[in-house]
Amino acid sequence: MKKERKYDVKRISSLLVVALVVVLLPVSALAQSGFVRYENEGLGFSVIYPGDWEYYEGLMGTSFIALSPMESANDAFRENFNVTIEDLGGYSISLDDYYTLGINQLAGAITDFKLIGGGDTVLAGRLAKLVVFTGTQGELELKWLQGYVLVDDLAYVITFVAERDRFDSYMPDVYTAFNTFSVW
Repeated sequence: MKKERKYDVKRISSLLVVALVVVLLPVSALAQSGFVRYENEGLGFSVIYPGDWEYYEGLMGTSFIALSPMESANDAFRENFNVTIEDLGGYSISLDDYYTLGINQLAGAITDFKLIGGGDTVLAGRLAKLVVFTGTQGELELKWLQGYVLVDDLAYVITFVAERDRFDSYMPDVYTAFNTFSVW
C-alpha cells in the first residue's frame, strides 16, 4: 500500500510567500543581469523575464509566453512563464472562489494532478493567490507555480511550468518574473 504524504499547506504557503517577497531590483540592474522587460499597454500589464528566453504574444491561448532556451537537441520540453487574462464579464467573484474554481478545473484537466500547496500572497501590489501542483502531460512529468490576481473585471493568471526534476533550478528567474509582474 502506497503511503500518502501529508503536506503542511500553511507552512508551504508561508515558504512561497517568503520566497516571493524579495526586494525588487531596479529595472536597470535587472537589464544588466540579463533580464528584459515586456510591457503590453493594451492588456495593462508588464513583466521582466530572462533575456535569453523567446517571447510570443497570443501563443497557445496566452497573452504572453516566454520559453526557455533548448537545453539540447533532444530537449522534450521548454520551460515557460506565461500570462493569461480572463475577462470575467462583470461576473462578481471573490479571489478565494476564483482560486477554488481554478484548482478544481486543473484537477479535472491535468492527468495525475497533485496539489502541493497554495495560499495568499501579494502580486503586482495586490492580494493574490498562489498554487503549486504537479501532473503529467503525455510522457512528461511537470510541475507548476501559478498565481491569480483579480483587477476590476479581469483575472490575470501567471504561470510557470517546468519538467518536475528541473523546476527548482529555474526558481531564481521565476521569482524575478513573478515579483516584477505589474498590472494597471
